[in-house]
Amino acid sequence: MRLRLVRRIPSLAAYLFFFGLVLALSFVPQAPARAAPETFGPRPDWVSPSWLPGIDPSRANQTVGGVYMLLADRQENWHPGEKDTYYRIAYQVQGREGLEWAASVAETYDPSHETILFHHLKVIRDGVAKDISGTTSFTTIRQERDLQSGLLTGELTLHAELDDIRVGDIVDYAYTINSRALVAHDYYSGTFKAASSEPVGLLRFRLLVPMGTSLYQKADDGITLNRTGQLGKSVVYERLVVNPEPQLAEEAVPGWIDQWPYVQLSSMPSWSALVKELLPAYEAAPSDLPADFLRQVDEIGQRYAEPTARMGAALRLVQDTIRYVGIEIGTGSFLPRRPEEVVSTGYGDCKDKALLLATALRRLGIEAHVALVNSNRGEALAGDLPSPYRFDHAIVEAVVDGKTYWLDATLSQQGGAGSDVIQASYGYALPIAAGTENLLHMPAYDPKEPDAALVELFEVPEKPDAPIALTVTATYGAWEAERMRYRLSASSTASIQRGYDDRYGRSYPGAYRQEEMTVADDRDANRIVITNKFFLDRDDLKFVSPGGRFHIDGDFLDGFLPVPALHGRRFPVALDAPMYRRQTTMIRGPHVRMDALESQTLENAYFTFKLDSRAEDGSFDVDWELKILQPTARVDDMRSYLRDVRSLKDALWWSYGLEALYPMLPQVVKPVETAPEKAAKIDDKPPVTQVSQLNSNTFWLVVALACSGILLCRWLVRALGSDREYCRAGFYYPVSIKKFVIMNIATLGWFQFFWVWKCFLWMRDLNGRKIWVSPRMLFYPLWLYSLFRDANRRIEGRQIWWGMGLAGCGVSVVAQLLAGLLSSWPTAEPTEAGIVAGLISVGLVVVSTLGALPIVLAVHRANPALSEVEQRNSRISKSSALVMIPGLLTYAVLVLMAFRTFHG
Repeated sequence: MRLRLVRRIPSLAAYLFFFGLVLALSFVPQAPARAAPETFGPRPDWVSPSWLPGIDPSRANQTVGGVYMLLADRQENWHPGEKDTYYRIAYQVQGREGLEWAASVAETYDPSHETILFHHLKVIRDGVAKDISGTTSFTTIRQERDLQSGLLTGELTLHAELDDIRVGDIVDYAYTINSRALVAHDYYSGTFKAASSEPVGLLRFRLLVPMGTSLYQKADDGITLNRTGQLGKSVVYERLVVNPEPQLAEEAVPGWIDQWPYVQLSSMPSWSALVKELLPAYEAAPSDLPADFLRQVDEIGQRYAEPTARMGAALRLVQDTIRYVGIEIGTGSFLPRRPEEVVSTGYGDCKDKALLLATALRRLGIEAHVALVNSNRGEALAGDLPSPYRFDHAIVEAVVDGKTYWLDATLSQQGGAGSDVIQASYGYALPIAAGTENLLHMPAYDPKEPDAALVELFEVPEKPDAPIALTVTATYGAWEAERMRYRLSASSTASIQRGYDDRYGRSYPGAYRQEEMTVADDRDANRIVITNKFFLDRDDLKFVSPGGRFHIDGDFLDGFLPVPALHGRRFPVALDAPMYRRQTTMIRGPHVRMDALESQTLENAYFTFKLDSRAEDGSFDVDWELKILQPTARVDDMRSYLRDVRSLKDALWWSYGLEALYPMLPQVVKPVETAPEKAAKIDDKPPVTQVSQLNSNTFWLVVALACSGILLCRWLVRALGSDREYCRAGFYYPVSIKKFVIMNIATLGWFQFFWVWKCFLWMRDLNGRKIWVSPRMLFYPLWLYSLFRDANRRIEGRQIWWGMGLAGCGVSVVAQLLAGLLSSWPTAEPTEAGIVAGLISVGLVVVSTLGALPIVLAVHRANPALSEVEQRNSRISKSSALVMIPGLLTYAVLVLMAFRTFHG
């Protein structure tokens, strides 16, 4: 939240827009705009003056957009049926970027039931205030911001451009809006936010209500209004918040959680009081409907005997024949139009369509009522105070054979028939029906089978020069089918097809389409099947990486679990529940020889993930399955949640060599030698001496080095494959100092070679630089300082002294060269000199590691603090630990050899 965006609490109609959705739309002829007698007038007598605070120097660097908010004062004087709201806003221009916003004043009101009057407009420069009220002219503008969404509000904006505003100036203005109540005339409702994401000198809220008014409060963090006295026949409540701590917004927070201290105010004693207020407007007689529409409703009754079938047919009739348009003018924000008017015009908003559907269902003998819901608040609505402003959407409650169904008439692409229709689920609903005492809970949708399933079938031909045939079949059901049906209707089949082309074109460069995409939609069964077919050439697969690679990717399940920053997290993480998806990849071919993947299962309170794989000669299958169980994840569980999400992401991508799909090239067969020839060769060899024999120490050293090489290669292949998601999220390849030192020493210096290689790869992929990574790696010590210099330039703030980087690069290069010379020193037996050389080589590896630290530190500082990519790269995973084992074994063998040599 930014105070500049909420200079005043919106009026009754506009308040719904503040929460992002519309409670109701209706057609009411627009009343002509009632211009105020004059733009400026005196301040009301009931207003209490406020002081103008100064800037807190310690928070000047926390402002956004070059403006520091000094004062946000709001005072309300409420009487049954009417409310005056006084606002005073003051802010100082801190930088050039704030001039555009600060040099204009724009306030919005609804002329159907509101008037606006300014009281003063001042500019304070160098401590001297200048009143510019008389020299400033306002222009009235009508801006329909949501016209493309079918919403008309009729709001007007008074706009003025201020002359000669400079950096350092303070703009100070005040105005009052008079509002006539549209509904619930005898009840007060309001809210107050006691903090923001930016610094503010003073937040003030003052409320006057008639004596005898029962005011209920619901507050966060203990912030409530205090009763401060009496003014005439009104009781005064007030809250001052001086220089509140700015609270930055967090990502992936559920919509029903307010991230700033928030106070709800209401004089309404119960939800039943609101139902009583709205009930007359939400009752309709079926006989009032136009004859043609009644005929269609009656035909449904004749065609279907089952009540649930009638219910589903009536729902689809309203969904498909009445388009969505809302006239949010005056009472149209809260009260529906009559059903006969909705049918005759062919359009309506959520409450219009809901009332029409409820009327049709009643004619079909089904008990039905309009129900108000909040599409954002969810389960939290149950804890809110009764108020007409707590809702932003309207649906229908239908009761068939004692079972309640929640129907949304605005879903134009909904599928299913009868009781199979996916019901609306918004947490809590308030049916507008006689006898309703409280909110009713709506059960959440819980899929028992995957709502979306993707099957990839790779058919590998016998001939290596023939292309692989790929068939991709995506099946959508339940709400996934409705979402896809909407995409198909809102965009085009061609755009959906391009999405598949892009996805498989990125995964398999050179992939080309066999035939056009096909779409099969069974709306009654609520099932959509989309089929795409491609060809993959072997030469294009070779292009993916040196030697050619073939990878399988479970990205149909990726991207549904957010990975927010953990540091300082205060609020739960919003999850995309309910969601249940499955992806299956099948590979078939006469020469397919692929190892099955290790089965994996992740289960926690928030999601379950399963990987199952099967393989035999000629076939390979892998199934991924993800089900999100909860709509939020608790902050206390974030570490375990993030660990499981990263494990899930690691399990979605696998890579194989092309030899797993195609037959190997014929091997060269050496001629078999006869026994005499072998004997002659043996006789020609010099006699074998004791020095030339391979003793046990040398044998185990060779075994350790061989294991190191094999595991390093496997780890290298998987590590390189993981770049696809992370290489565009960070500069070069950031790792922590701790991991670099441990890994490099434990792997005998191989990790430094690997780390530099990754840095060059990321440099190429991220910056688009045309560099040849492989030739660079042949002489990579010569490029170390270039890497240090590039990374150092990206550091925002204190950079590393160039001399330290140059010295570190030099030390690292010299140490690596000496270690290479010593390790390749010719020796037939690990004698004392050879063992000493080996120990010196280990020491040089340590020196080389320390010399490279300035480069690692530069890459570390060039990346955002506590970034996800650095946390991920700095984690010593199981594969990392496995790679260290051969190196540690090599150290152990070297120590054992030294002990046996020097101590007999």
